[in-house]
Amino acid sequence: MDRDVEVAITPTGRFTTSRLEGHWYVACLSRELRRRPLARTVLGVPLALFRDAGGAPAAVVDRCPHRNVPLSVGRCVGGELECRYHGWRFARDGSCVEVPGLDAEADRTATRVATVAAVEQDGFVWVAPAGTPTSARPPRMRRVGDPGFHTAHLRLDVPGPMVAAVENALDVPHTSFLHRGLFRGRRERVPVQVTVRHGPDHVEARFEGEPVPPGLLARVLGAEGGIVEHTDRFTVPALAQVEYRLGEREVVLNAFYTPVDDRSCVLHAVAAFRLPVPAAVARAAVMPLARLVLHQDNEILRRQRANVERFGGERYVSTPIDLLGPHIARLLRRHARGEPPPAEVAPDEHVTLLT
Repeated sequence: MDRDVEVAITPTGRFTTSRLEGHWYVACLSRELRRRPLARTVLGVPLALFRDAGGAPAAVVDRCPHRNVPLSVGRCVGGELECRYHGWRFARDGSCVEVPGLDAEADRTATRVATVAAVEQDGFVWVAPAGTPTSARPPRMRRVGDPGFHTAHLRLDVPGPMVAAVENALDVPHTSFLHRGLFRGRRERVPVQVTVRHGPDHVEARFEGEPVPPGLLARVLGAEGGIVEHTDRFTVPALAQVEYRLGEREVVLNAFYTPVDDRSCVLHAVAAFRLPVPAAVARAAVMPLARLVLHQDNEILRRQRANVERFGGERYVSTPIDLLGPHIARLLRRHARGEPPPAEVAPDEHVTLLT
């Protein structure tokens, strides 16, 4: 066998993963969590979500300590979670408050179900899968709730690891090929100056002098063209944000990728937009195209994952126009090791990208 080929197919290990268990992850939309409990898996932890008597979200590990039945197939009774098998009932703090048929004076304090932190923000229920959360609140969804902005939500199962999915969401070069005609795909490339800036928990790329991208999806910004203000941003642990502004028109995609396990994740996206057309018209025009783009991304992520598995691990080669992917991986590794932010912020990086 040729030596170069042999080296190229040497297994390199598993997928690049991120297990920041003390950080906040989207578990579900607020409106999904109503009268019945919900089952969700975050970072490999099966959870049962429910609302307490005051309407606040709660999350427990999805296994009754009595006979191992999923608590998520039970029901909510007075803000408590009741097991479907024997009716054992649990409060939001995990304590067992009812064992039907057991003497009322019996001690139940040793019977508990493990809990995880849960909060509600920006129309989502968030959980921190293990330990004390590293921050009091989850990262904010930009422009959501701002005056003059409307929103559209989307949930999608993603057949790829979270790190790969986040890079895909913030990767500009692939759009000219995978999404040609829908978003980008000029015959003659246009040079755009990009500045990459670093923060303690984020990294962003700001594009300067970028014309409105060609394609059906970009026409919502302005069919007449113009120079857009464009910023792509990643925030730990899994929030990708893409912002476009042209005059008073503005569209912000907040895409949060919740890891189910090392091989798959769930996309919870909320687009916030301010456009000179009724919100219902904008949603009707844009959402089908956005879903098509996301399904194209899903298909390439599925093929990428299958090929990584076929070769026994990842092997990447990066160039300066892979603007954020390498920075995202380094940022996640630093947080995973619990390292403090650098004493000095890394200097801005300047790249010319042909879009």
